[in-house]
Amino acid sequence: MSEIKKFDIGQARVIPDGRYEERTAEFRPGDTGKMISTALEMRGIASFWAFIIVGLVAWIWIGSFVGGALTGLGVAALIVGSAAWSAHKKNVEKENRHNKYRIESPAQHITYKCQTLYRKAEELQGYMEHNVWAASSNLQWAKSEFSCNAFAPYWDAVEKAMEILAIYDKQAQEADEVAREYFAKLNGVNHTFPDLPFSESNGARAAQLGIEFRNVARLGQTNYHFASIWEHRRTRQVLIAGFRTLGDAVNNLGFKVEKSANQLRASLASDVARAVKTQISEAVGLNGPGSIKNKRSA
Repeated sequence: MSEIKKFDIGQARVIPDGRYEERTAEFRPGDTGKMISTALEMRGIASFWAFIIVGLVAWIWIGSFVGGALTGLGVAALIVGSAAWSAHKKNVEKENRHNKYRIESPAQHITYKCQTLYRKAEELQGYMEHNVWAASSNLQWAKSEFSCNAFAPYWDAVEKAMEILAIYDKQAQEADEVAREYFAKLNGVNHTFPDLPFSESNGARAAQLGIEFRNVARLGQTNYHFASIWEHRRTRQVLIAGFRTLGDAVNNLGFKVEKSANQLRASLASDVARAVKTQISEAVGLNGPGSIKNKRSA
């Protein structure tokens, strides 16, 4: 079935471009008003002990009133200095949080988006592999019924193959959108993401099935006996891949599937996709998985 090895996408991430410098809380003369900055510079503690000592000396030699006043000034200096210092530390911490978020937030956003895209790609790849196999099996069934001149069973098999290919067509279009967005987001950033799990051989087989479906349907349309049964069916109303009648779907779905499969293959081989895949390959080869550093493609 799948040729792609499973990868724990939860471990992949985009590495932030650059690192923020964490500022430490320290006195800067212009940070606050004159009185507050003076209190900050002295950290309040020095002011407190200076006034306490002077106050005690004054209490002994000058008198209780002056000593008490100086001691009170020391306590006030401690309170003002401590409050100002606490406010200053909070402002610095807030600034650090803001700078960290500014640097890391874009990388976190891309990481989450690419993890989601990768998981979607894994899911789609599993469905597409199954549908390619199922459509191929039904086309083989149709060929077998045609060779046995089984008119109704032949057209039943063609219709079943058509329904499955219509589902594949929608999935291939979704996969194409996933691939283009995934590679665009990873182009030019440092990351540890792997290549997408889409199988090139599965896409090539699906494109061939679009052609094969047209050829198998043509067998019945060009045979008088099979065509007689077809005339009773072709005007039946359906809603398959945007077609309103069974005839329109059978005549045109093969082209649509071939186009969608080839569009997906083109997106997987685009310049941006090739650049990202090359960088992934080189990083894995040099450093092992989990150390992928991209440079923006020219």
